[in-house]
Amino acid sequence: MPFASRLSGVLARMLRRGQHGAIVPVDDSEAQLKHQVPVRIGTRQASGVTILDVTGKLCREEQCNALKEQVAGLLARPQKARIVLNLESVSNIYGSGVGALVKAYTETRRRGGELKLVCPPGKVLRVLQHTKLITVFQVFATEAEALASFE
Repeated sequence: MPFASRLSGVLARMLRRGQHGAIVPVDDSEAQLKHQVPVRIGTRQASGVTILDVTGKLCREEQCNALKEQVAGLLARPQKARIVLNLESVSNIYGSGVGALVKAYTETRRRGGELKLVCPPGKVLRVLQHTKLITVFQVFATEAEALASFE
């Protein structure tokens, strides 16, 4: 579907014309809730490293809070955090998700820990490349490579 057709469809859903041509926002909160995929985060340990398996979309602020809270909990511990974010099951990422990754990285580094990314799918990898964050994060193709990098 061409971009212009998709854009006009989105605008049609978001706005409707009033009787005198005024543009009035449409309450689309129910439709948004249907399309909001919650983020699930599984936690496991391997070789003294905490692996967070992230599943879902990192697109909206509400969806990113789980990741922020999980990392904050790890950073509250007395030992230095060694974290791998497994992004294999992240289906999409937008600004809030990028912000959550950057915040997790900076807070971890500030507290003397390490945070690394593993298995980012194509869409996520393209965002990291486009934003030049690929040069900031250590990104690994496999979990074994990421774990070995801590030694």
